[in-house]
Amino acid sequence: WAPFHVEAPLCDRPLVMKPDLLAELEARGIRRPSLYREGFVHNNCGGGCVRSGIGQFAHLYRQRPQTFALWEDAEAEMRALLVKNVTILRDRTGGSTRPMTLRELRNRIDAKPSMFDGEDWGGCGCFVDGDE
Repeated sequence: WAPFHVEAPLCDRPLVMKPDLLAELEARGIRRPSLYREGFVHNNCGGGCVRSGIGQFAHLYRQRPQTFALWEDAEAEMRALLVKNVTILRDRTGGSTRPMTLRELRNRIDAKPSMFDGEDWGGCGCFVDGDE
């Protein structure tokens, strides 16, 4: 990450699991972060991330539609800037994989709200080496 100095103490040993961290917050009288209270599995990036999966963005759309709209607009701007079919999400239905825009996800959710069960949260590993 040079020239930047990055510290990620939760990635250092001894590793502490999230339930233990949340219990420590509670023991100290500290309220759980809002994203956790809203059902997100991560408390970062405002509920969205370029490494998020369909389930996380579906949840973001339901919980924080204004934030989802910002991500949707930014994705559309990037696609226009690059003049490429680049997207954050991938549609893997029907046995093939293709890019899926956040706009398409929003339209699918609006058409059939129960379609996404929130199991595809995507990967999280900012500042962590690929072999860790």
